[in-house]
Amino acid sequence: MSSRHRSAIVVGASAGIGRSAALAFAARGMHVVALARDAERLRQLEFASGDLAGRVTAMPCDAADAPRLVTVLERAFDKLENCDVVLHTAGSAMPVGAIWECDAVEAASSIATLVGSAWVTASVGIRHMLAGGGGLVLLASSGAAQKTAVGRSMYSSSKAAVDQLVRVVGAEIAAAAPSAAIAGFYPGMVDTAMQADLARLARLHAHGPFAAEFGEVSAAAGQGLVSPEDVATSICQLLECHLSTLNGQVLKLRSGNWVVDR
Repeated sequence: MSSRHRSAIVVGASAGIGRSAALAFAARGMHVVALARDAERLRQLEFASGDLAGRVTAMPCDAADAPRLVTVLERAFDKLENCDVVLHTAGSAMPVGAIWECDAVEAASSIATLVGSAWVTASVGIRHMLAGGGGLVLLASSGAAQKTAVGRSMYSSSKAAVDQLVRVVGAEIAAAAPSAAIAGFYPGMVDTAMQADLARLARLHAHGPFAAEFGEVSAAAGQGLVSPEDVATSICQLLECHLSTLNGQVLKLRSGNWVVDR
């Protein structure tokens, strides 16, 4: 991709990496359509972008509501002259615990956001990009996808599904239409509300059956977490890469540099 980027869509833009990326894109002069469930936080995001070279347009939407998400994404593409990048960061790490102890309805809703909305975002995004001038779909994943994360079956299995989505869709694009690309990324342990929730649970489970898993969370927090702003800066670096080098890849962020997951 070149430095001519004009617009972006961010799904999950009200907080964390999504919010920081929306502001980073707007700082580059891009028009960003921001989707999230929390309308008030989106309004605050619009206000925060007021002095930047680009702008943010809020479109409230619950990503777990697939029909609504499709409708709002279509509206977002209609609003943008040509969308260069679609970023999906929406998700929740809850519930945690042994699968038989978790609230199944809460888990199903989280899976709908983590996996279902990622699939919908990729489907609508790539279809529009292929019909236009191409572009990049980026899906946030996690190192939990590669771990036997005891007590986090919902989250780790959902992120593993996102990784496989990236690889399969990347192969479909490579075989049919190389003008677009899809990639996933592991941002590492990031200083977000989700990580704060996990740190709180780590204290609760310090001596329970999930002590080892949550002990890693506590250790990471003690060593210092990556800021969402730093992750957003690194995401912007990907916009300068050739699409063919990104397509179908799952990338890991290590000390500010991207490496391909093998």
